[in-house]
Amino acid sequence: MEQKAAVPNHACTDPSCLPVTQKRWTPVTDLLISVEVDETPKAREKPADYVFRLARGKAEAGRNASRNTTPLPVLAAGTSVIINDKILGKPKNRDEALEMMALLSGRTQSVLTGVALCR
Repeated sequence: MEQKAAVPNHACTDPSCLPVTQKRWTPVTDLLISVEVDETPKAREKPADYVFRLARGKAEAGRNASRNTTPLPVLAAGTSVIINDKILGKPKNRDEALEMMALLSGRTQSVLTGVALCR
């Protein structure tokens, strides 16, 4: 039987984050912290550096937002789809989403996720 650990708070309200935490940990609290982090890639930023910067930024923002309400650490993740070394952000609308799907269709791409824990 797999042993599960207590999950810290996590600064990710994206539904794709939830299955990861629910598979490995038993939730201690239903506290989700909504934070705003600039997800604009920096000039010449490498994809791996980008997802780790997002994760770290979300974790730090979540820790700052919850410092007065919980002593638990904050777990956050940053994920992006990469194609030809280009970081694809979140589509702003339906048309942009369709353009991205056309770009990705039939081509190899990578999905990178950075994870950060802030105490």
